[in-house]
Amino acid sequence: MAKTREEVLERIFARRAERLGVPLDEARRVPRAKPLFLKAAEKRARQLGITPQEVLESDLRSMQQSSYPSPECLTPEEVQEFSETGSLCEERMGHVENCEPCCALLAAVDPPVELVEQFLEQARQAAFAVGSIEKGRILPTSIT
Repeated sequence: MAKTREEVLERIFARRAERLGVPLDEARRVPRAKPLFLKAAEKRARQLGITPQEVLESDLRSMQQSSYPSPECLTPEEVQEFSETGSLCEERMGHVENCEPCCALLAAVDPPVELVEQFLEQARQAAFAVGSIEKGRILPTSIT
């Protein structure tokens, strides 16, 4: 039997209240943030001078036409191996040189120091903002 939208929302709110350990009324008042994918689409749309809908449609077409991952693409185990050793066998590195998604995946395994430090700063600010970390508690300020 199909549930109404209201019944589905009530179940979601009940689960949210349980997960957060708050009364049901408070769970209903928790602000609903805009999904990150939509924020990213809006930002990209502003940069390109098009609508967010056009960005999402373009992304969908790209995904539908993509052949990634192919049977030749890296496995999670190979990515883990690369993260631990910094290398793969010659044959697999040959694939990476010719596969842009796999190349980007391995580049993300060892991101530039500046990006990691930027991420740490954003995480630190977010943690202070929501009160999950007390002021004065020491967090890493650098990965170097």
